[in-house]
Amino acid sequence: MSFHPLNSTHNSSNSASPPPPPSPPPQSSSLEPQYSHPPFDSSMALTILVLLTALFFMGFFSIYLRKFSTDPTPDLSSHRGNHPRIPSRAVSRSAKGLDPQVIRSLPVYAYYHGEARYQLDCAICLGEFEEKETVKVIPHCKHVFHQDCIDMWLKMHVTCPVCRGDRFFDVPV
Repeated sequence: MSFHPLNSTHNSSNSASPPPPPSPPPQSSSLEPQYSHPPFDSSMALTILVLLTALFFMGFFSIYLRKFSTDPTPDLSSHRGNHPRIPSRAVSRSAKGLDPQVIRSLPVYAYYHGEARYQLDCAICLGEFEEKETVKVIPHCKHVFHQDCIDMWLKMHVTCPVCRGDRFFDVPV
């Protein structure tokens, strides 16, 4: 038994090959990926360098002024009138604080919560006062502090830490 194709033209159309696959894109000669870098702007780099240098010198100058300045901070209370002040010999030149004798002369009390009207804690260390704890009072402004805290403060400063007043004792006029 032999089979013969019925239509030879039909077989020739089915035997056609599929179209070739598209060709891959051309490869670059270098192995590194291609990135587009913006051009280097030397004026921007110079501007940043100048700003950083200026900031460095401003910081250095600020530290220098704080370290070697001989003038105490400006006293705003001097514009309020002629109030008696602590004698100039009481201010220590080397430590910029009060004379130890003046610091020792501030009154010391035992703290009682019942007598506390406004101040419940030390403005220097922010610790609350305990019952019967030793505290020191600045008589002129009536601010209260832990004894060790205010002694340390006044060795370095000549003002009350709360009101910045430089009068410590009420002097009768």
